[in-house]
Amino acid sequence: MKFINFLKRIRHQRLRKLAPIWILFGKIYRTFAPKLNFKCEQYIGNYGPFRFDAEFLFTNYSNFGEGYNKGFEHLLRNLKSVDTFFDVGAHIGLISLPAALHIKKSGRIVAFEPSGKNFMHLKNHVKNNN
Repeated sequence: MKFINFLKRIRHQRLRKLAPIWILFGKIYRTFAPKLNFKCEQYIGNYGPFRFDAEFLFTNYSNFGEGYNKGFEHLLRNLKSVDTFFDVGAHIGLISLPAALHIKKSGRIVAFEPSGKNFMHLKNHVKNNN
Protein backbone atom coordinates (compact mmCIF):
# COMPACT_ATOMS: atom_id res chain seq x y z
CA MET A 1 0.00 0.00 0.00
CA LYS A 2 2.97 2.34 0.52
CA PHE A 3 3.73 2.10 -3.20
CA ILE A 4 0.15 3.11 -4.10
CA ASN A 5 0.34 6.07 -1.70
CA PHE A 6 3.65 7.08 -3.29
CA LEU A 7 2.07 6.95 -6.78
CA LYS A 8 -0.89 8.98 -5.57
CA ARG A 9 1.37 11.60 -4.05
CA ILE A 10 3.55 12.07 -7.13
CA ARG A 11 0.56 11.99 -9.47
CA HIS A 12 -1.17 14.81 -7.56
CA GLN A 13 1.96 16.85 -6.81
CA ARG A 14 5.26 16.60 -8.65
CA LEU A 15 4.03 14.88 -11.79
CA ARG A 16 0.79 16.83 -12.15
CA LYS A 17 2.10 18.34 -15.40
CA LEU A 18 1.89 14.88 -16.99
CA ALA A 19 -1.91 14.98 -16.68
CA PRO A 20 -2.60 13.66 -20.22
CA ILE A 21 -0.59 10.51 -19.47
CA TRP A 22 -2.31 10.04 -16.08
CA ILE A 23 -5.69 10.50 -17.75
CA LEU A 24 -4.87 7.75 -20.26
CA PHE A 25 -3.60 5.40 -17.51
CA GLY A 26 -6.70 6.25 -15.47
CA LYS A 27 -9.04 5.31 -18.30
CA ILE A 28 -7.26 2.00 -18.75
CA TYR A 29 -7.28 1.28 -14.99
CA ARG A 30 -10.97 2.23 -14.58
CA THR A 31 -11.86 -0.17 -17.40
CA PHE A 32 -10.49 -3.09 -15.37
CA ALA A 33 -11.02 -1.83 -11.78
CA PRO A 34 -14.66 -3.00 -11.42
CA LYS A 35 -13.51 -6.54 -12.22
CA LEU A 36 -10.80 -6.43 -9.52
CA ASN A 37 -13.40 -6.44 -6.73
CA PHE A 38 -11.24 -5.02 -3.94
CA LYS A 39 -11.55 -1.98 -1.74
CA CYS A 40 -9.07 0.83 -1.22
CA GLU A 41 -8.63 3.26 1.64
CA GLN A 42 -9.34 6.94 1.06
CA TYR A 43 -9.26 9.99 3.29
CA ILE A 44 -11.79 12.74 2.76
CA GLY A 45 -10.06 15.81 4.11
CA ASN A 46 -8.81 14.79 7.54
CA TYR A 47 -11.44 12.06 7.95
CA GLY A 48 -11.06 8.39 7.33
CA PRO A 49 -9.82 6.09 6.21
CA PHE A 50 -12.95 5.12 4.33
CA ARG A 51 -13.27 1.99 2.20
CA PHE A 52 -13.92 2.92 -1.44
CA ASP A 53 -14.39 0.87 -4.58
CA ALA A 54 -11.17 -0.07 -6.40
CA GLU A 55 -12.01 2.44 -9.12
CA PHE A 56 -10.97 5.23 -6.72
CA LEU A 57 -7.55 3.81 -5.81
CA PHE A 58 -5.57 6.68 -7.35
CA THR A 59 -8.01 9.46 -6.50
CA ASN A 60 -6.95 12.00 -3.89
CA TYR A 61 -9.65 13.45 -1.66
CA SER A 62 -7.26 14.41 1.15
CA ASN A 63 -7.60 18.11 0.23
CA PHE A 64 -11.38 17.94 0.22
CA GLY A 65 -12.71 20.81 2.29
CA GLU A 66 -10.39 23.36 0.73
CA GLY A 67 -11.09 25.70 -2.19
CA TYR A 68 -14.71 25.64 -3.28
CA ASN A 69 -15.51 23.03 -0.58
CA LYS A 70 -14.31 25.22 2.29
CA GLY A 71 -17.72 25.05 4.03
CA PHE A 72 -17.11 21.33 4.67
CA GLU A 73 -15.60 21.72 8.18
CA HIS A 74 -18.32 24.21 9.19
CA LEU A 75 -20.98 21.73 8.06
CA LEU A 76 -19.46 18.85 10.04
CA ARG A 77 -19.10 20.94 13.22
CA ASN A 78 -22.79 21.83 13.07
CA LEU A 79 -24.09 18.27 12.68
CA LYS A 80 -23.68 17.28 16.35
CA SER A 81 -27.20 18.43 17.26
CA VAL A 82 -28.91 17.51 13.99
CA ASP A 83 -31.56 14.76 13.81
CA THR A 84 -31.69 14.43 10.01
CA PHE A 85 -29.20 15.58 7.38
CA PHE A 86 -30.11 15.65 3.68
CA ASP A 87 -27.24 15.28 1.22
CA VAL A 88 -28.76 16.28 -2.13
CA GLY A 89 -26.43 15.42 -4.98
CA ALA A 90 -24.50 13.03 -2.73
CA HIS A 91 -22.13 11.92 -5.50
CA ILE A 92 -20.12 8.96 -4.07
CA GLY A 93 -20.47 9.92 -0.40
CA LEU A 94 -17.78 12.58 0.01
CA ILE A 95 -20.05 14.51 2.41
CA SER A 96 -22.28 11.69 3.68
CA LEU A 97 -19.47 9.45 4.95
CA PRO A 98 -17.72 12.06 7.16
CA ALA A 99 -21.14 13.42 8.17
CA ALA A 100 -22.02 9.99 9.57
CA LEU A 101 -19.11 10.38 12.00
CA HIS A 102 -20.40 13.74 13.25
CA ILE A 103 -24.18 13.50 13.35
CA LYS A 104 -25.65 12.64 16.73
CA LYS A 105 -26.04 8.94 17.51
CA SER A 106 -29.81 8.87 16.92
CA GLY A 107 -29.51 11.00 13.75
CA ARG A 108 -29.84 9.81 10.18
CA ILE A 109 -28.52 10.85 6.81
CA VAL A 110 -30.71 10.83 3.72
CA ALA A 111 -28.61 10.96 0.56
CA PHE A 112 -29.93 11.58 -2.96
CA GLU A 113 -27.87 10.97 -6.11
CA PRO A 114 -29.47 11.07 -9.58
CA SER A 115 -26.54 9.56 -11.52
CA GLY A 116 -26.89 5.79 -11.72
CA LYS A 117 -23.15 5.09 -11.64
CA ASN A 118 -22.49 7.50 -8.75
CA PHE A 119 -25.49 6.07 -6.88
CA MET A 120 -24.04 2.56 -7.26
CA HIS A 121 -20.72 3.79 -5.78
CA LEU A 122 -22.56 5.67 -3.02
CA LYS A 123 -24.43 2.51 -2.00
CA ASN A 124 -21.21 0.48 -2.01
CA HIS A 125 -19.32 3.09 0.01
CA VAL A 126 -22.08 3.35 2.61
CA LYS A 127 -22.24 -0.44 2.88
CA ASN A 128 -18.44 -0.86 3.08
CA ASN A 129 -18.16 1.76 5.82
CA ASN A 130 -21.12 0.63 7.94
